[in-house]
Amino acid sequence: MPTSPPANPSLILPLWECATMSSEPIIIATSANATYAPHAAAMLHSLFSSNPNSQFEIRFPHRENLEPEILDRLGDLCARFGANWAPQSVRAEETSHFRTTDNYPEEAWYRLILPDLYADLDRILWLDADVLVLHSINELWKTKLDGMPLAASSNVLPFENWTLPAKLGVKSRKNYFNTGVLIMDLKMLRSENATTVFRQAATQNQAIIQHADQDVMNAVYSDRYKQLPLRWNVIATTYYLRPECVRIHGREEYLAALKAPRIVHFTGGKRLKPWSFSSPHRFRSHYLNHRNEAGWGHPEPGKKELRDYITRRLSIRLLVLISKLSRGHIRSLIATL
Repeated sequence: MPTSPPANPSLILPLWECATMSSEPIIIATSANATYAPHAAAMLHSLFSSNPNSQFEIRFPHRENLEPEILDRLGDLCARFGANWAPQSVRAEETSHFRTTDNYPEEAWYRLILPDLYADLDRILWLDADVLVLHSINELWKTKLDGMPLAASSNVLPFENWTLPAKLGVKSRKNYFNTGVLIMDLKMLRSENATTVFRQAATQNQAIIQHADQDVMNAVYSDRYKQLPLRWNVIATTYYLRPECVRIHGREEYLAALKAPRIVHFTGGKRLKPWSFSSPHRFRSHYLNHRNEAGWGHPEPGKKELRDYITRRLSIRLLVLISKLSRGHIRSLIATL
């Protein structure tokens, strides 16, 4: 028996819109302390703005004493875009096996406990608080892992860190990956007791670790992850280490990432961060706009010096070259040319 047509045909979505609408939510995990909360807000606003037809669930592990006001503000931002907000307090004991510092507080280690923390999930996409999403991530979320527990992009390291992968037992610099954009098969990781293995690796490599959980994950899984194209995690070295980027990612992928990055990751020193007045990052204005639209306003510029006005007008590559030259890092300087 034929069905009746809808009373209002205008309610039918265009075919292209139906094709891009997600039936199941994309599950994102991220975290931030009070200092990084504004950056997390900018990231979430960029995510929602770039994916208007997608449904999201935001898992937000956080320290026990994070201010309720911060959680409420981030939750309100998610509600504005119809995303499900799911904060979860993490006991300090969960990260007591890991060495925390000012640069790498306990939030930096949460990735290592996600398999056990979210036992109800089989898959999750981690996004660092200091990334900006510039494109639909449906393709990224649907990436087939081909039997691997993780998917990530190779991390092009500056010259002074080139020996780090070998110290961690990583086969080559190309195998060392960045954990700022990370697809995790939580079910597989649980089956391998990954959280316990990570804790053991953190203890064994304590004297070597420079990049917190990232080094631990590489010590364990550098030979078992699906390679993501560079455009899904464009880190700072992409802009000033062209020879190494081309060697690791290939010329075509490198140029595609420069031309149309899908996720930009604000790695590097303080002067490269987009919330720094002196930052020359090409996506600084994007960060400021998303942060403002998220309701967190512009960062306080602080005391400014003449060099701050100069460096913000340089390219990242030129700024790094000058910095290395001033510190006498000649071999490192040559590696950027």
